[in-house]
Amino acid sequence: MVRFFRAAVAAFLMLRRAAVRCFWLGMQECRASAGPPGVDPGSPWYAGARGMRRILLARHGQTSWNALGRLQGHTDIELNDVGREQARELAARLASAELTAVWASDLARARQTGEIDAAALGLAPPTVDPDLRERHYGVFEGLSRDECTAQHPEAWQDWVAQKGAPPGGETRPDAAARMARALDRIAASSGGPVLVVSHGGVMRLWLMNVLGPSVPIVANGMTFVIDRDGAGVRAELLASATATH
Repeated sequence: MVRFFRAAVAAFLMLRRAAVRCFWLGMQECRASAGPPGVDPGSPWYAGARGMRRILLARHGQTSWNALGRLQGHTDIELNDVGREQARELAARLASAELTAVWASDLARARQTGEIDAAALGLAPPTVDPDLRERHYGVFEGLSRDECTAQHPEAWQDWVAQKGAPPGGETRPDAAARMARALDRIAASSGGPVLVVSHGGVMRLWLMNVLGPSVPIVANGMTFVIDRDGAGVRAELLASATATH
């Protein structure tokens, strides 16, 4: 018990000392000396002897539900024309990144984005990992925010207050830990820089645990460079998609 208490205090102090600097509009760098939740300290995110791991973490392209402001979660919606163009733009931005592989969520919008990028970059089709899925939004899926307020007022109020999970859905800590496990596996298996295509909600939850609460909403096509080195984890905003027509 004493050992556990001392470890908890040490972790708390480390997090307090973590230097987090976020300047999101100019592609500036954000650093934190703490790692993602749920990742073992012996994992590739921490083990300096194993060398740096680089992941380019991107949100999928736009879908019709994105355009309508509907929560998607685990509901499987395909890319629309704008989303496919955003995927092509992403591949063009990453042409000089020397990527070795592509990973993607098993949901169509992320998988299709990964397929477009892999083909454009001359890489094998994406490796699919269900742990890269969006957070499950339960009864909110398919609804706009106004519809959530009208149909599930108490549940939506709890959601806004960040209390637990929506009915039938997934808690924030569970979704963030799932994402962390997926990125840990990918980092352990990669021999070079890789592209990972995931989803805005779960990406933001993971990034908030690394960088702090000021992480912006992750737009379609937004891409972060994730590096792990001897100082911890670094996340840098690379770019956002420009296709909006």
